[in-house]
Amino acid sequence: MLLLGLDFETTGLDFQTDRITEIGAVLWDTDQRQPVQIFSALVAHDDAPVITPEIAQLTGITESMLRLHGRSPYEAFRDLIALINECEFIVAHNGAGFDRPMLEAQMRRYDEDESFHHVAETYPWTTPWIDTCMDIEFPPHITTRKLVHLAAEHGFLNPFAHRAIFDVLTMLRILDAYPLQPILECAMQPIVTLQALVSFDDRELAKARGYRWSANQKAWLKKVKAHKVKQEEAECDFPVIPVADK
Repeated sequence: MLLLGLDFETTGLDFQTDRITEIGAVLWDTDQRQPVQIFSALVAHDDAPVITPEIAQLTGITESMLRLHGRSPYEAFRDLIALINECEFIVAHNGAGFDRPMLEAQMRRYDEDESFHHVAETYPWTTPWIDTCMDIEFPPHITTRKLVHLAAEHGFLNPFAHRAIFDVLTMLRILDAYPLQPILECAMQPIVTLQALVSFDDRELAKARGYRWSANQKAWLKKVKAHKVKQEEAECDFPVIPVADK
């Protein structure tokens, strides 16, 4: 089976206004247990927000790097979509929360742009995604979901954290440590958003279970796969309810 490991670095977290500044993609053969194609590109958008000092410090990507080495979005996304069309699953770490909505927001913008429409129309919207944050059954002693820490938990280091291609290779090495079939089955389950019903004083209980504060919904929220909802309800020290995303 061919999987496409995918990671983006961006100018920020807003799917509508921010832009992808770096693409890392690795076509991974699960039978050979190794990469068969590797694609990495800096992307220079005309309409991208200026990279802030905080983002530059986190990723190491600067405006001057994009000017000197960035490829055009047309070329970069054309080549990425060609790879996506070769795979059976896309794999991303926190893909459901970040990489997938960021990419699909870009494709929707391109679909409305005459210059990019014939690239966007080749994007396979129905290709299923594996989210290694949610779809791998990590052993109980591994409570972190930060990729750099997961690498250490699995006995190796990511030498360039927050650079896209290194994050993809790190993610795929972690994925390869687990049986694939349960991961695929989990990936095909729908996602449910749960709200922790906690008081202000008990918010640390929610944080410890991986719930994150949503300013939009003014609630502590966590995404889980549908078949794990009952387990989450049983293990929490507080009530939880399913809620609709906004």
